[in-house]
Amino acid sequence: MKRTGAAWSIGALIFLISALIIANMSTLFDATVSLTTEYSQPLLGIALCLFVGWIMHRNHLLNELKAGHQDIEHSLFWKIWPFYVRIICPLLILLAFIQTLR
Repeated sequence: MKRTGAAWSIGALIFLISALIIANMSTLFDATVSLTTEYSQPLLGIALCLFVGWIMHRNHLLNELKAGHQDIEHSLFWKIWPFYVRIICPLLILLAFIQTLR
């Protein structure tokens, strides 16, 4: 195929896809918003909790928290927070996610 014909073919295909998207913009936008808010955000929240709670080294995490509060290592927050982020948060997010699937 010559370059001119290929350019016109690709341009026509892009035009048709764009026209289809514009004609169904509200449906596609609603589907995108629904997909991201109902499914992606809870799954990303679980992944973040699992990463911070189980994968990230505890000393590195403590150093990051100390940047905002020097005495955090001796606080009640630091005693509760690791268990809360490892166990409680993923379970609560998972329960909320399961509720959206029903």
